[in-house]
Amino acid sequence: MIKKDKKGFSLIEILVSLAIASIIVLSITQLIINMVKFNKKSEDRQQTTLVGQQIVEEIKNLDSSNISSSLIKISDDLILNRVENSNEYKGILTDRNNLSKTYDVALTLNYENQGMNKNNEKVNIENAIKFKSEVINEVLIIKDENNNEVAKLSLNTNETPKLIIERRTELNNKGKIDNTLSINLEDEVFIDFSNYNFNGNLDVYIYNYIESEFTVYAQKPDNPNIKLKSILGIVSIHNNPIYDSIGYLYNITVSIKKNGKLLFEGYINKNISNQI
Repeated sequence: MIKKDKKGFSLIEILVSLAIASIIVLSITQLIINMVKFNKKSEDRQQTTLVGQQIVEEIKNLDSSNISSSLIKISDDLILNRVENSNEYKGILTDRNNLSKTYDVALTLNYENQGMNKNNEKVNIENAIKFKSEVINEVLIIKDENNNEVAKLSLNTNETPKLIIERRTELNNKGKIDNTLSINLEDEVFIDFSNYNFNGNLDVYIYNYIESEFTVYAQKPDNPNIKLKSILGIVSIHNNPIYDSIGYLYNITVSIKKNGKLLFEGYINKNISNQI
């Protein structure tokens, strides 16, 4: 008697195979879902970071008239209202290209009543000749009180860029705009570097060719990139003094949430003309 070979699968084998296949399919499906969720979270965080960096830059250049004790108007698209009995302002930013996409934006303002220096030095800069700075296309531009350019230098160099401040009885580069800021006889100078947003370092060398003392006040941003150095003569340097005629210094925290999750946090310090 010839025994026939068994062909096909038994019901149990089929059920086991289906169970294994189901487990594999479910695992792959779950893996795909997790990858999609991860990519979505990464995309959300990246987009929120770009939005946060843009808001930080807008705050740096924000006029004090847009800041009050009740609201802060950063742009037409973003107006923050103050939370009652707090130093926090909150608002919602809507993506113009996707109205369903919104960001919860919050600013926390802390008044820096100690100034930025450790000596808690309060000064009067009313008699100081004043200059301000800005960075455009990696070029540092120094302007006087009439908004005239008086010095400029490229920051995109292999070596640390150097701004020269010199005090003389007579200006030796009158009409020439380069990396030298020439001061004629004045005893005190105030330079506002608070808008310096370049990541690289900057050295400020100070030369005093007159026998009397030369005082330099410098308002610097919240980074150690700018260093003032006395090279020649009697020079008194004051970093980030407390002063009344320019404004009040605030440490600002920028927080952005999406769907209740914190995706961005940035920091900036800013002078505001009115105390809030």
